[in-house]
Amino acid sequence: MRENLLLNIKNEIDVRQSLSELRSMIKEGVVSTASFSCDDINEIIGTITDDDAKARKNCALLLMDLSDQVKMLNLSDAVLNRIISCYQSEDTLFVRANYLKAISKFELREEQLSTLKEALDNINSSNWQEADLKHVREEKRLLEEILSEENDVKHRFLGINRAYEVLLTADEFIRESLQKECGSDSRITPKGVRTSIKNDKLLRECRLYRECLFLVPLKKDYPIRNDNFSDAVVKSALIPMLKDLYELNTAISFRVIIASSKKTDVNANLVKRVGFEIEEKSSGILKNVRQNPEIELRFFKKKDEGYTMYLKLNNPEDMRFIYRREAVATSLSPVNAAAVVGLCKPYLKDKVQTIDPFAGTGALLIERCISSEARQIYAIDTFGEAVAKGRINADAARLNINYINRNFFDFKHDYLFDEIITEFPQLYDLEKNEVDNFYQKFFDKAMEITSSDATLIILSGEGGRIKKNIRINEGLHLEREFEIRKNLLLYIIGRRA
Repeated sequence: MRENLLLNIKNEIDVRQSLSELRSMIKEGVVSTASFSCDDINEIIGTITDDDAKARKNCALLLMDLSDQVKMLNLSDAVLNRIISCYQSEDTLFVRANYLKAISKFELREEQLSTLKEALDNINSSNWQEADLKHVREEKRLLEEILSEENDVKHRFLGINRAYEVLLTADEFIRESLQKECGSDSRITPKGVRTSIKNDKLLRECRLYRECLFLVPLKKDYPIRNDNFSDAVVKSALIPMLKDLYELNTAISFRVIIASSKKTDVNANLVKRVGFEIEEKSSGILKNVRQNPEIELRFFKKKDEGYTMYLKLNNPEDMRFIYRREAVATSLSPVNAAAVVGLCKPYLKDKVQTIDPFAGTGALLIERCISSEARQIYAIDTFGEAVAKGRINADAARLNINYINRNFFDFKHDYLFDEIITEFPQLYDLEKNEVDNFYQKFFDKAMEITSSDATLIILSGEGGRIKKNIRINEGLHLEREFEIRKNLLLYIIGRRA
């Protein structure tokens, strides 16, 4: 099949379709890019001057797919020069961006970058018809991404030196605790907690929020709506805020995110249009990008069809969970671990011996020990990779955690523990009776290794099994339970003599 398609290309038969089918075969894994020879590449690149504009487009995209093989065959210079030359002479707007997608896969020399810089300058200095803007904006975005990779300038953050209204996003179960940390001038919202800050102290010290979003005040009587989106943004307090927060000597990169409770309210075309229009109307202060922006502009749809606007700073770096160097697929996120520990705080004691029987990479145990000092800390897990990564995280957190690669049910220790804190593993691969047995064995082992006044802190979706084992163990009682999310609860269990 591959050979027939290449023969069609050589004989100029169904060129557009043949190029497209080769791309599909590569994407589906039917054909390996490594199977293409120098002669094959040369036949393909010959179609980049085909009379059919869609054939030229397909050729550029196929060369993008084959870029690694082109490099392996030492054809990069010849192929790249040909693509750039065709890009310069291409008059059909919808084709031009596809050349750039191929060009972006190669390392560019100074003179080639200069050529693309001239193309970008030409776009910026030209007046375009409304019908052409879709293709021109895509071409401009790709040019800026290629050029920014070679000259990625980050702006110096000046710090928070005046009062700002912020939204600290957080899951519902922790919002009340977060509000208490924020103080009396804060209030709970459907997304987290709204509060005011005058410096970064709260942001550095509070571990209960996910993201900090700065509320951007809008110009009076100029709300953001679909029909005036970019104008309202540029007239808002956004640009003065950025000048307060950053040393702006060049355009700062941004990305637009629009959210609504109704999925039909937001589509990719709206996001693209708004991003490009904001850049065009910002007088060179904002640059619309897709990847690794310095800031994000978040828009939340309101009931009155308008939008609330927030600013997310992607620098400075969030240092709250810097210990998180390693993770596995099942790892609890540090912010979730911190939020869980926040709920447990009234039940934590200092200078205890604590153990996590299913520790994974250690986020829950580390957050517990950051919240309240422990005398001896043990982490058990059967998964060797998680244990190795957990040791790295513990070292980064500067905690002396004894990590042991073992089945908890086989664990032995000379002294009794004052506390167990853990998230139960998912047991989807076990039968009902095996899950019952697992929970029973856990509680039997817990009673064996803990002191008579110990506390058990357990995250689990098996509420029935947890409560059953509390009932059948006379030495246990349920202190408190919290719903973390659907099918996941936090249980605070006390032992009594």
